[in-house]
Amino acid sequence: AFDPADPVGTPRGFVVTDETRQALARAAYTLISGNIALDAPLGEVQAVTRNGQRLPMSGSMFTYHMVRPGGFTPGQGITEIRSGDSYIHVVALTPDGVRGRFLVTYAQSTNPLSPHFADMTLLFSQQRFADVRFSAAEIRAHQVGETVTLH
Repeated sequence: AFDPADPVGTPRGFVVTDETRQALARAAYTLISGNIALDAPLGEVQAVTRNGQRLPMSGSMFTYHMVRPGGFTPGQGITEIRSGDSYIHVVALTPDGVRGRFLVTYAQSTNPLSPHFADMTLLFSQQRFADVRFSAAEIRAHQVGETVTLH
């Protein structure tokens, strides 16, 4: 059971039951009958397609990543991820100031005609992050477009 005094170390200990054995057998059967090796790397059998390019979705080495898959295709695996964790943000408070990295895992736009349709999905597939700009000078130096002040 979860222990609030030990949040990192609990819960732990897999409990083997008939139900867990059956679930494992069903999962193994699905993969084997679909010509997917049981030890295939996740990025080889789980992907999205953006602008005609297949982008492996491994789940990233940075964090646990939950995805909601589309269909399972025998011999290929999960060929499209419908949705999943959408925003990952890491911040460090350093002696030199705030530093941050972030990712909008399924890109900044859902419009296939936008230049931002696959930008961050590609970064996520490559297990990379984008920088967060914190200071006014960093923001000005990397600004895209104009600033409009509404009164």
